[in-house]
Amino acid sequence: MNGKIALIGTWKMSAAGLYEAKELLLGGASAGDAVVHAICRVEDNPDYCSVGYGGLPDAEGRVRLDAAFMDGNTLRMGGVMSAEGIRNPIRAARLLCGRETNCLLAGHGAERFALENGLEMRDMRTASSQRRWREAVAKQPDRLTAYTGHDTVCVLALDEKGHMAAGTSTSGLFMKAPGRVGDTPIIGSGFYCDARYGAAYR
Repeated sequence: MNGKIALIGTWKMSAAGLYEAKELLLGGASAGDAVVHAICRVEDNPDYCSVGYGGLPDAEGRVRLDAAFMDGNTLRMGGVMSAEGIRNPIRAARLLCGRETNCLLAGHGAERFALENGLEMRDMRTASSQRRWREAVAKQPDRLTAYTGHDTVCVLALDEKGHMAAGTSTSGLFMKAPGRVGDTPIIGSGFYCDARYGAAYR
């Protein structure tokens, strides 16, 4: 036990969750618990339209989410891609972490896994996100561009026992093609975590 803790999160949207996660770490919680707590706070907040509830819709007006979790001590990861209706996809990603096979699930497979493991499901669309989608459809954009406000949320944590964890979550590119997946849930592309050396996100 080294007694030191650390937390890093992307964007202002992760601030509230990071402050709470810090208190969890000071109370002896694991790095993984801290990461999941901080990211869930963002996923549940519709004010941040690039992650979770109220996230950016795809070309069909549906909110399909990507999330991943990595344990820096075992170097194992779990993730979900293009998943609908999972209230907190980071929770599903963490549950998948540690599996030797089938640790990265997409679409209906990810959704079924969440249901079978008792995770809360919900319609992730909000009136605001649907209005934004309808306006985009009316304009018929001929080229997609990355969202220029907030983007993927990533949280990196070190707990007092020296364990490290990393997590990511996003709704992805606005008006993306159904099934499109970016770098967020891809180990070594969107994020990485190795307790021997450190952790990073893109």
